[in-house]
Amino acid sequence: MVTVDGPLPGAADTTFSVYDSMRQALGVIGPDPDGPGVRLFPATRTTYNADGQVTVAAQGTTTAQSIAAFSAFSSLQAVTTAYDVQARKVLETSAPGTAGATVMQYSYDASGRLSCAAQRMNPGSFSVLPASACTITMPVGAFGPDRITRTNYDLAGRATSAILGFGSGHTITESQTWTANGKVATRTDGNGNVSTYVYDGYDRVSRLRYPNASGGGSSTTDYESWGYDAAGNVTAYRNRGGETFGYVFDALNRKTQTIAPASVSSVSYTYDNLGRQLTASAGAQTLSSTWDALGRMTSATGPLGTTGYGYDLAGRRTSLHWPDGFWVAYDHDLAGAVTAIRENGATNWQLASWSYDNLGRRTAQGRANGAVTGWSYDAAGRLSGLSHDMAGTAHDLTLGFTRNPASQIVTRSVSNAAYKDTPAAGQTDYVNNGRNQVTSVGGTVVGYDGRWNITSAAGGTYGYNALNQLVSATTGGASTTLAYDPADRLHQLGSTRFLYDGPQVIGEYDASGGVLRRYVHGAGPDEPIAVYEGAGYDRRWLLADERGSIVAVTDGAGAAVAVNTYDEYGRPGSGNVGRFQYTGQMWLPEAHAYHYKARIYAPTLGRFLQTDPIGYGDGLNVYAYVQNDPVNN
Repeated sequence: MVTVDGPLPGAADTTFSVYDSMRQALGVIGPDPDGPGVRLFPATRTTYNADGQVTVAAQGTTTAQSIAAFSAFSSLQAVTTAYDVQARKVLETSAPGTAGATVMQYSYDASGRLSCAAQRMNPGSFSVLPASACTITMPVGAFGPDRITRTNYDLAGRATSAILGFGSGHTITESQTWTANGKVATRTDGNGNVSTYVYDGYDRVSRLRYPNASGGGSSTTDYESWGYDAAGNVTAYRNRGGETFGYVFDALNRKTQTIAPASVSSVSYTYDNLGRQLTASAGAQTLSSTWDALGRMTSATGPLGTTGYGYDLAGRRTSLHWPDGFWVAYDHDLAGAVTAIRENGATNWQLASWSYDNLGRRTAQGRANGAVTGWSYDAAGRLSGLSHDMAGTAHDLTLGFTRNPASQIVTRSVSNAAYKDTPAAGQTDYVNNGRNQVTSVGGTVVGYDGRWNITSAAGGTYGYNALNQLVSATTGGASTTLAYDPADRLHQLGSTRFLYDGPQVIGEYDASGGVLRRYVHGAGPDEPIAVYEGAGYDRRWLLADERGSIVAVTDGAGAAVAVNTYDEYGRPGSGNVGRFQYTGQMWLPEAHAYHYKARIYAPTLGRFLQTDPIGYGDGLNVYAYVQNDPVNN
């Protein structure tokens, strides 16, 4: 056994680890998160086979940090893994023996390569599976056929194609070819659209040729290209529109300058001796940061002032300070979870508070106005229920979820009709080209610029700079402009300017620097929990659904003052209010779109206006929103 005392003096933040005689880690018992509270010690337990492979990975609890307590470990959730005689994983089951069990099966070819991975979909057949993962379970159950992906290889063992939906009769095949040096030469999507990679003498990608709009191979004129220095740093980049960026690096390979085309300001960077960025400057705007001895940012200064940060000895944020002196404090349990956010450090008044179960999952959120949120989970640890209890009962909401063996939501019950979206009747047809661009929607042409940005759609027109950032929009007869800071964050929308805490907007200001609104976020990503109207303390609390979409706004008495509705792809209801709406993202009413930080999402189209800035990193359709599954992703 090994114990490690944590960094907090006087706190019971010790971690207890258990090993066997082979020095295999058997488990870890963490600190009791709430001390004298009802929660137990969180623990993990690992079981091995004779070959040292993990067969069971369990999460649960113990009553103390001791060998005896570990022997009485109580499992709350587990994943089991089975292997074949060649020590290859062939079966992985989550939450075995429960109604929420999920089963993945794997098969291999004669050369030991993974040939099929099957998400089994018929719970009634989980105990008697086909011998091969390449075979669909029969009979097919209520959740449809198994989800099987088959991978094919060339003689060198390189994957040449992946067949999604193998054996189902509704397959999609994505393929790739390779160079003699083992680099990807071409990638072909499910519609047969081909992208071609070109390499320099050091096997670095020097050009990426995109598919022809009409299909049938890759274009010779529609491409991106890159140039490198002797250290492998990218020093030149040409975008699809033919505009070129240059990059300058210092002797430590830190980027010191981005030389941009005319439509974008060039950016320069400075660093301290530990490589931490001190400034980023573009035009007349400079962002600067300060750091403490442990490498934690203590302040960030921009055009709207300085934001400050405080931390405890465990590196957890304890405070966030706005430029005008307003601040919030964060409380944590010994597991590191945020338990409360306190306005201006108040000792007896919590803006919001959270409770957790023995697996560290949120179970309740309280608010200073009395509104309460609750969460419940199924045996597989998936969200099964969410409730909002506000003042009175007229706007209370309970959501319930059931899922299939792939953990996808198959039913969503809504207790209050006020929160239900009313879908438009009829069907809208989309036409796509070889670049996966929608060229018409419902018979209306969609326009693009040379960098593949959507310039006209759904009655709106849009303009972009060389970084593909939206800089102008006209919708419904109204026009606006957008501007960005040296960190590529949206800094200005019309006359409204935004203050940031990292990627999160925490304030809105008018053109004179007056405070319009402050926002306080929870511990999760994209989790706005409260808004302060004006420079004072006119508070509103925000309540979210399972996707993080703001569905209700409550006042100081806990009463709902607004209800927001959305369709599955985030099209807002006519009565929606607030800056943060669908999935907790910023709503830009002037553009009738959401700002997803890296790009703009148009809910009327169900796709992004710009291509993915990480290229094909999230799939070969560079416009798709969450793989076209917004209910689950």
